[in-house]
Amino acid sequence: MRTPLSPRRGPTLARARHKLLALGIALVAASLLLEGLVRLFLFAPWTADTQVAHRIRRPERLAHANEDLYWALQEELSRVPLRPVPNYEARHGWLGNAFAPGEPRLANAPELGGRRAVVLYGDSYAACASPQGTCFQDYLERSELSGTHCLVNLGVAGYGLDQVLLLLESTLDAYAEADPVVAIGILVDDDLDRAALSMRGWPKPRFERDGDGWRLAPAAPARPRPGRSSESYALRLLIHGEPLASSAIHRALCRVDETERENRERCRMLLARIVAEVEQRGLDFFFVLFYGGALAAPELNGWREAFVRETLTELGAPWVSTRGPLLSHARASGREIDAYYLNNGHMTPLGNEVALRAIVDGLAGRFGELAEQQWSPAELAGSLTADQIAEVVLGGKGAFARYEYGCREPYERTEEEKTRLCFHATGKRPTELRYRLDGRVRAFEATAKFTPSAGLGPGQGSVILELSADGETLLERRLERGGEPLDVQVDLTGRQELSIAVDTAGDGARGDWLVLTSPVFR
Repeated sequence: MRTPLSPRRGPTLARARHKLLALGIALVAASLLLEGLVRLFLFAPWTADTQVAHRIRRPERLAHANEDLYWALQEELSRVPLRPVPNYEARHGWLGNAFAPGEPRLANAPELGGRRAVVLYGDSYAACASPQGTCFQDYLERSELSGTHCLVNLGVAGYGLDQVLLLLESTLDAYAEADPVVAIGILVDDDLDRAALSMRGWPKPRFERDGDGWRLAPAAPARPRPGRSSESYALRLLIHGEPLASSAIHRALCRVDETERENRERCRMLLARIVAEVEQRGLDFFFVLFYGGALAAPELNGWREAFVRETLTELGAPWVSTRGPLLSHARASGREIDAYYLNNGHMTPLGNEVALRAIVDGLAGRFGELAEQQWSPAELAGSLTADQIAEVVLGGKGAFARYEYGCREPYERTEEEKTRLCFHATGKRPTELRYRLDGRVRAFEATAKFTPSAGLGPGQGSVILELSADGETLLERRLERGGEPLDVQVDLTGRQELSIAVDTAGDGARGDWLVLTSPVFR
């Protein structure tokens, strides 16, 4: 027997299905519309100057830094093409400017002169991002070990643990007969994550799973184009840029745990291969642990530091840490940690000089986290560098004297010109830079170049360069347009103050520019 509702059951179910279908279509349409709008503001050139684009066109709002997508988006969203790959080489990804083009060999290798080589591998923390003359090889050359050891720096900016292994495999035999000590630098903050990437600014090789083992996938021939990918940028924006999901959902959607688990296995393999490469040659070695922002906040390391130390211990590989010397020196000298780091997170010249203590400890067979260090007064003061100007004295209106480091036309024609002291002489008196030496400097070296302004005719423009210490003139030379660069070397042993002065040479001030490139205090 039918109930009064029975005839209506079919139409009611049909209407419910229609509503669900319409809702599904509406959700899909809304998702597609949202995705289209997000892509429009991300990638369309004509939306670049809108407020929405300024807010979302940031890689960190769409991806993690340990994802290839993050690095691909850096170029796509900035609309500024990246610099060419620094000395591209297919197996390693790139070799950096210190290497001969196209091969893993230093363009200007130091002369060992019978000394034992200390071959240092790593990233930019090993290679140093500070001015010329302020890296580990420079400070070791000025130390008491200079007669017995010579540091050969094979660090390459941007490298991860995988590229360090590949470079070590390609270069170690060139030094093996000289019985070197091998030091392998690891930036604990970042080098492990880089091994998971196939792109970091530029395409790079990566070790990928191959059954129970790993195979090396070479660098891709071209950068990916994120704007053409099938990624849901709307979903990524919600997850990264406007985190509406819980941390657990966030990690699950981004496969953070899975990526980290696989990368730990990859890095364990890489560390084991590095140790095996060195041990099979019978060489002495140790790892050097570098720190960036995580020096002051170790929790930023997450799993990384414990993983590195535990894995090296399991492999029987000795290690030293730069954290102990840096913190110890800061306590003893009364400095803040910022004094040891540049704004970009790399170490200052003082940071490099202090961190060298970890390498010296490794050479002496002192391993581990050595927090208690003894420092002499000279070591607490640190070496003098060209940026530590005590006083600037201008010779008149329009004159200037300053320290510069970095890329800027017209000065940087070579790598050596990155570091410079620049002078513009004008007025009735010389323009000077003064340095307090306090008896801790042996010599000053640089190359002086007259750099005339545009519009000067042949033979126009000249300056007088004078270096004096404690009131005594050590060098005085006239430099003219078209003249050869002047090698500047003055003995400063026992001196208290140095003055570097540039004057107009009595023929007017027009175009009187002088540059001292690669200024170094020994």
